[in-house]
Amino acid sequence: MRFKDFFQPLIILLFLTPFGSRAEAQFQELGRWLPETTNSVVLVRVGDILSSEIGRQERWRIDRRRAFESGMTYFPPGTSHLILGSQIDFEFMEPIWQTAVFEYSRPNLDIVKVSKTIGANIEMIAGQQAVRLPNDAFLVLVDDRTMFTVVPANRQMTYRRIRSRRTTANLSPYLMEAVNMADQDSHILIAMDFDGAANLPGIKNSLKTAKLFGDNDLDLVSDSLASIRGVKFGVTIKDTVTGAIKVDFEKNVSQLAGLAKPVLILALEKYGMMIDDIEQWPVELNENQISLRGPLSAAGLRQVSSLIEQPLLEDIIGDSGEVELDMKTRSLHHFRSVAQLVDELRGRNARGLDTHARWFDSYAREIGRMSVRNVDPVVLDYGRFVADRFRDIASGLLDTKLNRNTSRRGGIRARQRAGGQARLSGANQAREIMREIDQKTAEVRQQMSVKYGIDF
Repeated sequence: MRFKDFFQPLIILLFLTPFGSRAEAQFQELGRWLPETTNSVVLVRVGDILSSEIGRQERWRIDRRRAFESGMTYFPPGTSHLILGSQIDFEFMEPIWQTAVFEYSRPNLDIVKVSKTIGANIEMIAGQQAVRLPNDAFLVLVDDRTMFTVVPANRQMTYRRIRSRRTTANLSPYLMEAVNMADQDSHILIAMDFDGAANLPGIKNSLKTAKLFGDNDLDLVSDSLASIRGVKFGVTIKDTVTGAIKVDFEKNVSQLAGLAKPVLILALEKYGMMIDDIEQWPVELNENQISLRGPLSAAGLRQVSSLIEQPLLEDIIGDSGEVELDMKTRSLHHFRSVAQLVDELRGRNARGLDTHARWFDSYAREIGRMSVRNVDPVVLDYGRFVADRFRDIASGLLDTKLNRNTSRRGGIRARQRAGGQARLSGANQAREIMREIDQKTAEVRQQMSVKYGIDF
């Protein structure tokens, strides 16, 4: 399983309102499995999302197709709360490890079923039952309502994670602040602690290269960004879906005024994590904080939830409660879900190679997490084809960026030519692959429509 893009700096920033005591205690309890070296956390109130007004109207709990159309990606069936923590090497943008803790709404976890489903043996690690998942993760059963995963599937790391658990969470002050302040109305909360991670010369160089700010503003913006404490991103799901970003600084950033939003969008694009809806959100400054808030579309919600890359695939854990469908209906749902992702990526207006690459790669993994149960083999092959081609686009764009960067020794005009050629090459390759996908989509749609007698 790939985790390189799981978290990126200056991306995930949260809608923050105070959590009630029930939620605070709940996430503190689950957070005891996360070590103090954690610098990124995700908290999801899965049960409350499915029980929200939109969730009830769209029957998200029992209809995966409607949930997907509304922007909700997969969470293991029966999950009530999820907390996911990781330690990220921000300099190289590589996660060192990841741990996800799942609490279920009722006591029905059965690790024997999991082991049979994936064909793996049950192991005992520090007195706990565990299985090694196919995607390089250990799944550990705590009790019949709680389990957690450790990535990578390192036995010693998993052993120490079990032995070192505490009675409550022992995270950094910034992450504990996020956990303690999370509100029942915030259904998804993601927070990152950047204490000591910001590099002033690197930030200044990036801003200078972007050419968005004059020399008079460059020092002010650079100094402000170098004082970052952390970022938070959150989503509230009621009768509408709302998101917001908050970035906290050690220094007073009120002087940034009109510069604040371009800085944040530049950072989101730089790390390939720009969500389209954010560009329309108004910005607010409050001494040591920059925030943006606004509505999230279905595509925007899917972009957010696709960042929560927990390792439990849809067919591994138990029964979702979804009505069992025949092959025709499941194949239709699978095909249309994949085609919907294709349409979303075609409509994205990404301005940077990183942004394009990030979302093609993310949506390839999204396809890989879809249920394959009782789906026509032709449709499954189509999904795999699209996922592989999405990865080809992402790889090509990243190679294009690398080739552009290696040409920087040739002076300003040479760099400009290389940058223009790189963007053109990457765009041309992506367009050609998208044409291949469109052709494949049309072929499979016709074949399946004839086979099942319905319009795919």
